[in-house]
Amino acid sequence: MMFLRNAAAAAACVALLAIFGMAPQGASATEAGEWVAPEVGRVVVYTRNGQETSSRTVSVDGYRVTFVRNNVECVTHGFLTTLCRDEQREFRVTDDEIASMWPLEVGKTISFQRVDQNDRGRWWSRMTLTVDRTEEIETPLGIRRAFVVKQDQRGVSGNNFSGQGETWIVPELGMVKWSFQVTGGRNRGQSFGAEMVRVE
Repeated sequence: MMFLRNAAAAAACVALLAIFGMAPQGASATEAGEWVAPEVGRVVVYTRNGQETSSRTVSVDGYRVTFVRNNVECVTHGFLTTLCRDEQREFRVTDDEIASMWPLEVGKTISFQRVDQNDRGRWWSRMTLTVDRTEEIETPLGIRRAFVVKQDQRGVSGNNFSGQGETWIVPELGMVKWSFQVTGGRNRGQSFGAEMVRVE
């Protein structure tokens, strides 16, 4: 990837991206950690387990972004939680709690209950999300400042599941990368992740 070497070239690039709807509020919002709502119709492509999958934004209501992935409707809440119609889980977090994380700032944290369900029953865990740090990360729009949100999940009420993950959020793009490692319970040692590869 070719990097921009002067301010004039950078400004020209930002202007072109804005024309094509790829940088609706520019890099300044990203630097400040401010919320940037994705444009309806935007398509983002991720790689997960070596395969590409695309997500198309269909509506935005505050911090709630509805998108379609693999023909399944999903909702992300401030890029901090994501729930799809084919998943049997619930995040017991309020709109106000999500709003309290924006603008993203190192040290901000929220904690809430997550409920999962399958044919064996239901189980509960406690999730804590913390803005841990910022770092430069390569994205489809070049190098951007990302806010790294750490996830700590621990089972409660007899559930011995535990896991830790990180999500890299660039406000003008959303979630650009995430990883999760199961550290306790039946699936200990499993890991998951995805990374944004392009914006269409």
